[in-house]
Amino acid sequence: WTHDVSTITFANGSAYTIYSRATDNLDLAVTTGNASPVPPPVFTYDNLAPTSAVSAPAPGVNITTVTTLSGTLTENPPTGNAGNKMVRIAIQRLLDGKYYDGLTPGGFNSFVRVFLNANLSAGTWTLAASTFPWVAGEWFKVESQGFDTLDNSEPVASLPSSQFFFDNGLPTSRIAAPARALGYYTALPTLSGTGVDTGVSGL
Repeated sequence: WTHDVSTITFANGSAYTIYSRATDNLDLAVTTGNASPVPPPVFTYDNLAPTSAVSAPAPGVNITTVTTLSGTLTENPPTGNAGNKMVRIAIQRLLDGKYYDGLTPGGFNSFVRVFLNANLSAGTWTLAASTFPWVAGEWFKVESQGFDTLDNSEPVASLPSSQFFFDNGLPTSRIAAPARALGYYTALPTLSGTGVDTGVSGL
């Protein structure tokens, strides 16, 4: 037997019990409550994707080192959910729109998203990133995509993200006045020199 349930609106996070009752041509039927099998099957409805977020690097920051990418994953609905399964991460270099694929040269070679599996524990995800080829003076975007144990997932077209600016170049300075060769002065109204940022953040 089959029964179409496509028009039934199931509530997310709610549990449902299925009962069947057979009646023969003599109108003999099992008594109410005596379902087959015993106990009857129970299922919980969950078609909502979890919600991920990128916490570090924080949106819009200028940073000199990137050791770990991290964020959170929250399952929906808050109760009666299937549970978190995994988080995938995509990293894009905004200068040319290419994604990190781990291949040489440069590491950022793909115009199509390449996802990396993050470590997930107690609703927090992390991904070691100290060896990634971050380039000074460029913006990068980190996107996260969460999955629950039913493979409900966040849509790729609207993934949570964080953009940050990377600059690990050290500035340099020079003293112009007083001149190094002259040790004595009768007056010294101004100290002066130069400063140059070998990165691109500016002094």
